[in-house]
Amino acid sequence: MKSSGLSPVQLFTNLFPLWSLGSSALGVLFPAAFIGVKDIYLTLGLSALMLSMGLTLSFEDLGRASGKWRELCLCFIGCYMFMPATALILTQLFTLSREFQVGLILLGIVSGGQASNLCTYIAGGDTALSVAMTTLTTFSATFMLPTLSKFLIGQIIPIDVIGVAKSAGQVVLFPIFLGVGFNAFFPQTSKRIEPALPVAGILATCFLIIVSIAKTSAALKSYFLFLLAPVVILHLCGGLFGYLLPKSLSMGDKESRTLAIETAFKSPALSFVLATKHFQEFAVRVPSAVSIVALAPLVAMLAVYLRSKPVVEPSSPVPSKMASFPHTRKVGQRLQSAEDNYSKLRERCKSPRVISPWSKLLVEGELCNPWACVFSPSAELGSTKTIDGPKTTSTNLY
Repeated sequence: MKSSGLSPVQLFTNLFPLWSLGSSALGVLFPAAFIGVKDIYLTLGLSALMLSMGLTLSFEDLGRASGKWRELCLCFIGCYMFMPATALILTQLFTLSREFQVGLILLGIVSGGQASNLCTYIAGGDTALSVAMTTLTTFSATFMLPTLSKFLIGQIIPIDVIGVAKSAGQVVLFPIFLGVGFNAFFPQTSKRIEPALPVAGILATCFLIIVSIAKTSAALKSYFLFLLAPVVILHLCGGLFGYLLPKSLSMGDKESRTLAIETAFKSPALSFVLATKHFQEFAVRVPSAVSIVALAPLVAMLAVYLRSKPVVEPSSPVPSKMASFPHTRKVGQRLQSAEDNYSKLRERCKSPRVISPWSKLLVEGELCNPWACVFSPSAELGSTKTIDGPKTTSTNLY
């Protein structure tokens, strides 16, 4: 029997959707076994997940990612403009109750989920760029959440800016930079443990899924099927937007995969906490609970699917001859025009009677410069000279 060629670690990583579904089932079927887990362990689980990602990065990776301002801007637009608008539209299409409308919109306006970094790593995306995007949306949440809540939900959600910034530093930035620093000072050790890092990240994610679902199992049993369609459509629309928009802008495949996962992967745990703290209606938190169950398997399957596809980089639309020139696109177009004119001139010079100054050089056995029109746009076929045997009459139309 032929071996599949996959190592145990690779096989475990590829089965991430299965582990996510199993974790969801454990949280729903045996909530009593996990409901007593303290919130501090959720924070530690997120930190462990970020540490496993940080160990795969270097300071050079983060520096390159911070320079990709176009991708970061698209991530911000997708997270805080496209997704809230999509959630608002879905509340009307599915004619949800007032409480469910608020819950779905709240899910649409929160920042990206930290587990998106793991899914990006599995999908073959740009992990450093994913970390930069997650950090951007997390810090932006301190002022975007109350702003969007005021205009879309109709009331202001009080946000502890210092507390959110502190949590982002503890859960995201500190473990990531700890991993990057360890990788910088102990590169050989990091290289040895790198194959096991996806396993550590998956285990941390499964722990977060089990505990979060166990704490909301009663709500899920009552409203899961009713809210599954709008929640899944919201995340799928985010993934399509995040993948197709950079493709239309001729960005690379790694950037498109990263942006697709970052836009689709919201943080349902954060929206659930906000719904619990700031709304008395219990039904407001239910869309977030449904997302906790559906999101991880959905994005995990997307990550594994993208992982199976080869990374395709965009081809340059500008001819390689002109790559070193400024304004290459415009010059490239004029270069093509020059080559066309040069081909016509060569045909006419086989038996010349009416020729231009360019073709006269060919008749006299000299070299004509076919690129001259790139820098001399006035050199066209409009200037002609007429030859009649040994006697030559010139007509200059310049």
